[in-house]
Amino acid sequence: MKWCALVVAVLALAGCGGKQATSPPCSDAGFRDQDEELYVAQSTAQNAASTAVDPEVLRSQLRQGINALRSYVEAHPPCSDDLKEIADLESTALDGLETAAGRIETSPVPEAVRSDLVRAIAQLRQAGRELAG
Repeated sequence: MKWCALVVAVLALAGCGGKQATSPPCSDAGFRDQDEELYVAQSTAQNAASTAVDPEVLRSQLRQGINALRSYVEAHPPCSDDLKEIADLESTALDGLETAAGRIETSPVPEAVRSDLVRAIAQLRQAGRELAG
C-alpha cells in the first residue's frame, strides 16, 4: 500500500506523465500573416450586422469567424509591443463579437446588437490598417 502511495505521489509531481501546456513562441511575422482569419472575422460580423437570416445561422457563422481569428492569434502571439497592442485591440473586438453573438435572438438583429457588431468591425478594420501600415 505504501508503494502505491509513492507511485501516486511521483506521478502527481511529474504531471501524471502528460505534456505540460506551453505557450507558442512569439513571432511577429507569424502574427502579421493573419489576413485570411482577420477577413473571416470581419466578414462574419458584417453579415451578422446586415443580413436577415436564421439567428442560429448568424450566431454560428459569427462564432466561426471569432474562433478563426482568436485561434490564429493564440497560435502566433506577437513579440513587439506595437503588435501586442494590435492583438489586444483584436481581442477586445472579438470579446465584443462574442457578447453580441450571445444576444442575437432575431434577424435582422436589434439595433443595440448591431451597434456592438459595428463597433467591433471598426476595431478589426483598425487592427488591419495598423498591420498593413
